[in-house]
Amino acid sequence: MKIITPAMHGILDYLLVVFLWASPTLFVIPNEIAGYVYALGFIHLLLTATTDYTSGIFKFISFKIHGYIELAVGAGLVILAFTYFAYDERDKPFILGLGVAILIIFIFSDYNEIATSRLTAARMKGSKTTV
Repeated sequence: MKIITPAMHGILDYLLVVFLWASPTLFVIPNEIAGYVYALGFIHLLLTATTDYTSGIFKFISFKIHGYIELAVGAGLVILAFTYFAYDERDKPFILGLGVAILIIFIFSDYNEIATSRLTAARMKGSKTTV
């Protein structure tokens, strides 16, 4: 069941960016990892701003591609938590939690809603009738 609409997903995306930028201070993340967290926040902001959905600004990446990117990032963070951060007791829970949260958002987001409504709009535009 897809309970997160594209509009809700956009809000969650911007909240995630704020969370990523605040995390190094809130969780006292070491500088070498904090740089990656800030970079991930910036990259996620770029992804959010360039996605073709209600919260996007430039709208040139499809919402479905946005979802696949989030799936890859979420899975990558979970893998990193058990490989690169396997023995780092401070950063492993943060990276693992972030990856799981992104995967949960991916699972419950409706990536087809915009494509369907855009397709319907295109059909309606193409089928103008004169009276």
